[in-house]
Amino acid sequence: MEYLTSKGHLSTKQSGNKEKHSAEISVIQTTEMILSVIDEKHLTAVILLDMSNAFDSIDHNLLLVKLQEVGALPLALQWFRSYLTACYQVVTIGTAPWEHLQVASGVPQGSILGPLLFSIYMNDLPLVLQHCSVQCYVDDNTLLLSFRLQDQSCIVAEINQDLIRIRNWCFDNQLLLNPDKTKFLVCGSKLGVTKTRNFKLLFLGKQLAPVEAARDLGVILDTSLTFDDHVTATVASCMSRLGQINCVKHCFDNCTLIYYQHNSFQ
Repeated sequence: MEYLTSKGHLSTKQSGNKEKHSAEISVIQTTEMILSVIDEKHLTAVILLDMSNAFDSIDHNLLLVKLQEVGALPLALQWFRSYLTACYQVVTIGTAPWEHLQVASGVPQGSILGPLLFSIYMNDLPLVLQHCSVQCYVDDNTLLLSFRLQDQSCIVAEINQDLIRIRNWCFDNQLLLNPDKTKFLVCGSKLGVTKTRNFKLLFLGKQLAPVEAARDLGVILDTSLTFDDHVTATVASCMSRLGQINCVKHCFDNCTLIYYQHNSFQ
């Protein structure tokens, strides 16, 4: 990771699996961009893309090509090929095992190298975009494009073009996008947002209409960035856990209850 970062081989748009980066920083960067243009009376289209089983869908041959592109030497590529292709899986029913099958795709999850290999595989995704900016955190990708209200019609066309580019990139890299779980919202002043009700996008044959709120890396974003929905959901979760503690409090001493209560809300 240190070598790739020092040589500038990894995209600056990827916040996942990096030192001094976190999901919180990624959300802060997204909200700061939205807030900075609200002051200029601009709106921001936010598209939260959803990828299905991204870690398990990585094509080994494509990954080896991308490893070579970031500077892996032939001997290192040979080692990675052995590391990736020497994995097998088997299903056992009762005491009768079936035939061992070689794993043809995916990176080992829970391994030290898995997150790094995934970042390298996703590294060129931001390069395909021509209009939108992107914030990436592992396989969570957020597209953002700020615009003036009077430019709404041309902005729809530009976003749709970038969505087609994302779709083509995923097809070429054998990754699966899920349009049913992809969310789209327009953020800005309340007055501006109310004038974009007919702002709809087309993604993989599905029409995306703006929603009032959507979850991004555990934080619920609403159209005006008030975070009211996030606070409400957090309070509800805390009350539920306090209720659970209350039901069993007679079984534990005070030190145990305090410890459980503290760790439940982390």
